[in-house]
Amino acid sequence: MRKRQLILACVLIPLCSLIPAACNSNDKEQADAKSLIGEWRREIEPGLSNLTITFSEDGTYEHTYLTSITGSYKTQGNKITLKLPRDKKRVYTYSIEGDILILKDSNGATGSFTKIQ
Repeated sequence: MRKRQLILACVLIPLCSLIPAACNSNDKEQADAKSLIGEWRREIEPGLSNLTITFSEDGTYEHTYLTSITGSYKTQGNKITLKLPRDKKRVYTYSIEGDILILKDSNGATGSFTKIQ
């Protein structure tokens, strides 16, 4: 009986230690998604119009560069999916470092944006 309890303890203790880590991971993902909210600007070239993208709490975004595009977005982990007009989608890997948003597409091209609001 004592041996069975010891074996059970050896199995359950490591499993229980994973629960807080899983919860913290989800909390971090939610915090990162919340930090997307606001307006971000990317200077294309000095003297030209800036590209801006605004993420709203309701899951919508507005992308402005010469013209305006609106759509919805969804985050999962470090991925953001932008739904474009005509049912097209774009998926990016994103990271936020301070007030800098870095988007990387599936081809490896990156763009960095500075938070302005």
